[in-house]
Amino acid sequence: MTERTPGEAALLDELLQSACIFSGGRLDFPAKWRRAERIRVHHPELATASIHAAVVCGELEQVERMLADDPALVGARGGPQSWEPLLFACYGRLPNRRFDEHSVAIVRALLDAGADAGTSFIHPDGEVRFFALTGVIGHGELAQPEHPRADELARLLLARGADPNDSQALYDTHLVGDDPKWLELLLAHGLGPRDRINWHADPDEVAKAGPILDYLVAQAATNGHERRLRCLLAHGADANARSSYTDHSGYQAALIAGRRDLAELLVAHGAEPLPVEGVDAFVAACNANDRELAERMLAEQPDYLDHVDALVDAVMHRNRDAVMLLLELGMDPNRPGRHCHVALHAACEDRELVEALLAHGADPRARCFGGSAAGWARHAGNLAMARILAERSHELLDAVLAGHLALVATLLLEDPGVVHSRGPDGSTAMHVLPDDPAVARPIVDALLAHGIDLDAVDHEGLDAIARLEHDGLDELAAVIERARSR
Repeated sequence: MTERTPGEAALLDELLQSACIFSGGRLDFPAKWRRAERIRVHHPELATASIHAAVVCGELEQVERMLADDPALVGARGGPQSWEPLLFACYGRLPNRRFDEHSVAIVRALLDAGADAGTSFIHPDGEVRFFALTGVIGHGELAQPEHPRADELARLLLARGADPNDSQALYDTHLVGDDPKWLELLLAHGLGPRDRINWHADPDEVAKAGPILDYLVAQAATNGHERRLRCLLAHGADANARSSYTDHSGYQAALIAGRRDLAELLVAHGAEPLPVEGVDAFVAACNANDRELAERMLAEQPDYLDHVDALVDAVMHRNRDAVMLLLELGMDPNRPGRHCHVALHAACEDRELVEALLAHGADPRARCFGGSAAGWARHAGNLAMARILAERSHELLDAVLAGHLALVATLLLEDPGVVHSRGPDGSTAMHVLPDDPAVARPIVDALLAHGIDLDAVDHEGLDAIARLEHDGLDELAAVIERARSR
């Protein structure tokens, strides 16, 4: 094996970690995978430096050659994650054609060489077990993308012995909309009502856990996911299942969500129609748009307005009537919910809800997990909404990240000193340029004309050019370099 310098070894580790989801390190956003691809492009020798690198870079011939030379490599652990090669294949998201085209063949080669289709690792955050299949399916709190060949790989892993009870994957996918396709696939391959939640790292905890389908029933009712709920009930899930978070039954959760139709569906499958009381009854009235009942309850218990999760949840579920009712009743749109979410940020892709929240006092400059509402809209890929929110926040960094040249010019004219604005992470306006070089170019010119400091560094010690290069946006970095040299 070729000896690597400490610098080369560090780059290889960064490539292996940044090319994957659920791998630790930076958050699972596109900049992470672009960074990995930049390392591969600038250091092509690393793509064949180990079997793990060859797998995650889509180097099929190298993988086959290495397995032929040393079959034991199929179980070798590598990278900062200490993963087997199969995990790199399943969790990889490197944005290049070779990875997309060769992933299925690479996974098949690894399985043929003896890789365990049910292999897993314990994620350090929360001591949770992630299987190879979990990585293929993706999703989760950060809406991690599915593998580009997800359907083929999932079916291949299941055919080769992967456990259809992938509780973590079922958790990850229930967070994003009412599409039960992965649930249906796992049910078709043997997932059943007696399978217990198995995401716990501790086997004793798994032995004490309840059925995964029952967990999903309560969550489907809470989230108003009719298709998922019907699928679960049709496959023997308990209609009386209770939420492990709130202890509400599915029936109660459906009422609280304003979905009496789902409550009746559960009753038709044997659920006991338990009543809801107190603040739960108030939230149920609001979600069902029962103004008279909500006002009557609020007159008796004004502190129900402190339950701001009702507003955040209504926004997340796009329940417009409930959002308007809660705002008109006086709920504060700027108070964060129990998980620190803010209503305006949760609404950032929905203009009608954004306008309603702003009209009722939502602060367009508020931050949520460090980001502005405009920044959240940009991250969601909605530049039109990002521009609208930037116009309301009237902040330079919002205008820049939204690619709003006219607003950038206005803000610089009103106050030339605003060019030195910084974000919570130390970013200057030049650090947050829009990804499209054609949109960024005139903004760069305007910022340079007003004396922006290109040597200013963010909290990680990177100036704007270094940050853009680090995030795999070399073309944008080149735009700044060319503009500076003119």
